[in-house]
Amino acid sequence: QILFLDTPGIHNAEKLPSINHLMNTTAWSVLQECDVVCYLVDVTKGLTEEDRQWICEILKKFGEEIWATDIAEAIVEYRRDQEIRTTGQLQNIVSEVYRKRRVNSKLNPATKTFQAIRIYVNQELANIKNVLPMAIRLLVHGGRCLVISFHSLEDRIVKVFFRTQK
Repeated sequence: QILFLDTPGIHNAEKLPSINHLMNTTAWSVLQECDVVCYLVDVTKGLTEEDRQWICEILKKFGEEIWATDIAEAIVEYRRDQEIRTTGQLQNIVSEVYRKRRVNSKLNPATKTFQAIRIYVNQELANIKNVLPMAIRLLVHGGRCLVISFHSLEDRIVKVFFRTQK
């Protein structure tokens, strides 16, 4: 999220709302059962080896999920028999992988999986890369930009960007 809090430090501040600008994304909840169009998992029943590899790569890259290979395999196995229609189904698939691995976590086991799907579907990292230069262009000399990152993937992008700015 990028918040512009220093109104006098922004070009055309009078045209912006009182908080000035808020970039926000929506997230699927792992805590609430709901219907979901699972963009990671094709709606056809059979998934191929390429699908397993693709799912695994998304879970690793965007969720930093150490059990990505096992979770991708479990998703492919589940899909051989039935569709994944709800967040609860996907959560159960991931939780079963963690249970088999005897992994106990303070986080819901599906948290990183849902994060990966959300980041991939919303293209959140690309959006951050695109909006940071725009945010800087909005500032007047001496203006301030506050960036709140929620995980290391976002944090890394923001830190690299600001290191390259003068």
